[in-house]
Amino acid sequence: LLEGVIKIKASVKATDSTISKIATLVNEASNSKAKVTRITDKVSGIFCFVIMGVSLLTLLLNMLITKDVSISMNRMISVLVVSCPCSLGLATPVCIMVGCGVGAKKRILIKNANVFENFSSVDTIIFDKTKTLTNGKPSIIEFNASSDIYNICYSLEKLAIHPFSIAICDYLETKNCTRLEITNYKEIEGIGISGLYNNNTYYIGNINGLNKFKLDSIDVKNKALEYFNKGCNILFIYDNNKIYSYIVIKDLLKQDSNKLIDLLKDNNIKPVLLSGDKEEIALAISKELNINEYYSEVLPIDKGNIVNAIKEKSGKISYCGDGVNDSLALVNSDVGISFNEASDIAIENSDIIIMNDDIINIINAYKLSKLVMRKIKENLFWAFFYNLFGILLACGILSSILHITFNPMISSILMSISSLFVVINSLFINRFKSV
Repeated sequence: LLEGVIKIKASVKATDSTISKIATLVNEASNSKAKVTRITDKVSGIFCFVIMGVSLLTLLLNMLITKDVSISMNRMISVLVVSCPCSLGLATPVCIMVGCGVGAKKRILIKNANVFENFSSVDTIIFDKTKTLTNGKPSIIEFNASSDIYNICYSLEKLAIHPFSIAICDYLETKNCTRLEITNYKEIEGIGISGLYNNNTYYIGNINGLNKFKLDSIDVKNKALEYFNKGCNILFIYDNNKIYSYIVIKDLLKQDSNKLIDLLKDNNIKPVLLSGDKEEIALAISKELNINEYYSEVLPIDKGNIVNAIKEKSGKISYCGDGVNDSLALVNSDVGISFNEASDIAIENSDIIIMNDDIINIINAYKLSKLVMRKIKENLFWAFFYNLFGILLACGILSSILHITFNPMISSILMSISSLFVVINSLFINRFKSV
């Protein structure tokens, strides 16, 4: 429709809307989020002062023992040079830089350095169901009716914009349906839609709407429960006298969803499912995915609270979602994950963005984080103990045992070797292989 006038009446203020409340909560959560202190900051902050003290002590002790100013100064400078914390300074940033580069090659965008540390220690990942573990595009599993009902259903659903409506219309277009003139079209909250055709009002909706006309018999309820237990939604086509047909719809799982859940469990990470569907549907999907913990009939505004509740009884947690209503949950989690086709606000509040639709990249991001943190710890261990051994040699403590004496030139070579090792060890991250 390109012409005409549309009148819109706002029932609540913009500041009282759901999206406004979510935005406010996101802002508050962002401001209260603590920053992770880097390991190297703690080590380097103490190390430098200790080395200055050790070098002065080396000067004084050698003056007392050797009575030779030249030897004493030589050893003091050697201590300062060999202990130069270049390798300590390189230990973390080189690993982070290489890790981010490897992630980008694997289509994994890491937003900041803290993500590696946080994600490597995650023990729980919470998944929003739609478009994360599922395709996000409902499929028609079963729909049998007469051509007249097909036409009425097609004409009604063409007026709606719900994902189910789009899926139904796509399906019925393959049946060469004719679009009829529907009047008095209505959307009934929590039930479905209705419209008038040929002096009769037709409804398309869930089982809740059948109660009004006493059409929700035991057989109908059992039929609905049968499909709920298979993880499907069911819509009925009816008027005030009878049910004409029903439509079984399911948002199918992504190809590798089961594989991802198995890989997470193999790595001692607990998966949790969040769904806005009925209890029976959420239970069926959790069984299909082999997920033990799930939440059903979750409202958008409650997702952030559920994340906080799980965080209280777990260690570090991650949340994976891509909708506007997932933004608060993404911020409240230790690591937020979304996909490149997610909403802008979800991407903005995510720490990891999977730049393709490959859900297995979630476990790849975890393993990459583990590798980066391992290399950082190896670098720190090497830099600290290599420097400690170099200091013992440079200050002359081991000279009487090993008969080795240092001068600043040799100390500078050893210092460079330490930095070179750290860089080479960090570059081994490039050998990371995807699952």
